[in-house]
Amino acid sequence: TYSFVVGTGGTGGTGGSSATRGNDGGDTWFGSNTTIIAYGGGGGLAGTSSDGGYGGTGGGGNSYTGGNGGTGTTKISGGGGSSAGNAANGTSSSSNTGATAPSGGGSGGNGSNDITNNGTGSNGAYPGGGGGSGGQDGNGGSGGNGKIIIATSCELINIYNTTNSIT
Repeated sequence: TYSFVVGTGGTGGTGGSSATRGNDGGDTWFGSNTTIIAYGGGGGLAGTSSDGGYGGTGGGGNSYTGGNGGTGTTKISGGGGSSAGNAANGTSSSSNTGATAPSGGGSGGNGSNDITNNGTGSNGAYPGGGGGSGGQDGNGGSGGNGKIIIATSCELINIYNTTNSIT
């Protein structure tokens, strides 16, 4: 029997005069949280000049890191970084556009491009893309959930959106 957890994407932060940082993404692991693990990215801060969240690092055999979110300006919010892919690190965002993911990953959500209209950032794509930052009074987008792929010589098993065990 093998235990596993698929991490949920972090929620976007809130804007306004008392802006809050978004919640970190949940960790995804297989076997145990010390065997094979991919750490969820950090939550970004909605509003002006906010840094995006940082990508998680995989454990076990191969290790790839998610991309960082973009830094906002006084008029444009940063886009979310992508998740890592099947065999590559994720891509960082350098503008309000969410980063495009490598093969097998999830792209980051777009940041709001009009702070004066209190725009909301877009959600990151499954699996694991970071959410875009919101406008000055808008909310940031949520990150995408994690994913586990198990490949055997006779079948391929995709696991997502669940906490469970398999035998």
